[in-house]
Amino acid sequence: MKYFIFIIIIFYLSTSVPAQGIHIESIIHTADADSKLLVNQRTTEFINQQNFSLPLIREAEIRLGINGNATPNQLDGYLRNEDYYAIKISPNSLRERKYQRALKPAQADLYKSNDHMFMQEAIFERYQSIVKLYYAEIFIKEKSKLQPFLVKKSALLNEMLDQGLDIKFKDVVDVEYDKNDLLSSLFEYSNIVNEEHERIKGFLNVSDSIFVDFDHFISSDEIRTIVLTVDTSNVVLAPEVIYTKYKAQLSMAELNYQKSRNKQIFSYFQAGYSPVVVSEEAKTKFNPSNDLTFRFGVNVPIGANNNLRRSEAAIKLYEDKNDAILTREKYKADIMLQRTKILQLIDAKDQWQKMFDNNLILKLLKNESLKDQITPLEIMDMEISVIKLKLQGLKLDDKIANEYIELMSIIGALNDTAMNYLTRD
Repeated sequence: MKYFIFIIIIFYLSTSVPAQGIHIESIIHTADADSKLLVNQRTTEFINQQNFSLPLIREAEIRLGINGNATPNQLDGYLRNEDYYAIKISPNSLRERKYQRALKPAQADLYKSNDHMFMQEAIFERYQSIVKLYYAEIFIKEKSKLQPFLVKKSALLNEMLDQGLDIKFKDVVDVEYDKNDLLSSLFEYSNIVNEEHERIKGFLNVSDSIFVDFDHFISSDEIRTIVLTVDTSNVVLAPEVIYTKYKAQLSMAELNYQKSRNKQIFSYFQAGYSPVVVSEEAKTKFNPSNDLTFRFGVNVPIGANNNLRRSEAAIKLYEDKNDAILTREKYKADIMLQRTKILQLIDAKDQWQKMFDNNLILKLLKNESLKDQITPLEIMDMEISVIKLKLQGLKLDDKIANEYIELMSIIGALNDTAMNYLTRD
């Protein structure tokens, strides 16, 4: 009896109504503030603030050449040798700058694609917690219905023993096993309820006691309707598919940049001033028509000098494209497999429902005229059997709901906190 008193205490603590009611939508909305998502968004902003391209001018060089002296000597009088003053401008490759600028949006898009992944992870984590809490509370409620029948059966067996009546050893073993199993199960589900309450409080950033409003929670039949409409060939919203797509685009941008290197023809432009050699008084007038010089430098590009880095970039692009293709095919197969798994579970639930509706034990218990022909011990066994059968159906519902949110995750549907796939309209 002490075990069942303890069970009642557990059940009371697990199902007592706290002060603050929370809707499922409120829990899902907290995914917008997920720490990994916010960090990734800040990283994307940081990338957008960076400058990926070289400046137009690679270097500016001032050239000075002073030859001889500016003082008279005894042989030649005032002698001034040729001096040289120039500025040399060397530009960066316009082609390279163009493809360097293309690297920035490609890198930012790759990090932004992670938003889908982190958002889905955050929403999926909340869906899992909601489903676990919902079914744990139901399991506690339904399993606790075994308690009065097990108490009566145990008392009845004790009474029969005291009276010296024949009892089956199996009946004693069964009732003790069921009592221990009930105690263990209620412990397990009570722990789940407590853990998920704490997890949800963490999502909501509250410390007060809460309870979740599960009104209009989605049923297996409604899940079936949704699953049958899933397009197994459409994987464009799957976060990993999106990520591999943008990863390949970044590799393409890197390859284009590598191809643009070592192809610059224009090397430099130089403007200089060079006064001629004189053997007279030093010139004080600037004479641009005679003394200015201009030079242009031209390269003959040899693209083969960039073969190594260009080949490495090409290999990376090839691998990333293959990875994107394989990821799409994998997700198509995963969607089809997950869809089949759910439909099989729903078929099993349908079979269970038929078995429950046609259950002979249930019909016997409802037939008052036949109850007089059944012993009290047999009635207890039948009541316990019916409750256990209901629990089997509940376990199927639990599996269906978990596989359902897994499917929503695979197809990439869990990317919007405004959507609630656990509550029917």
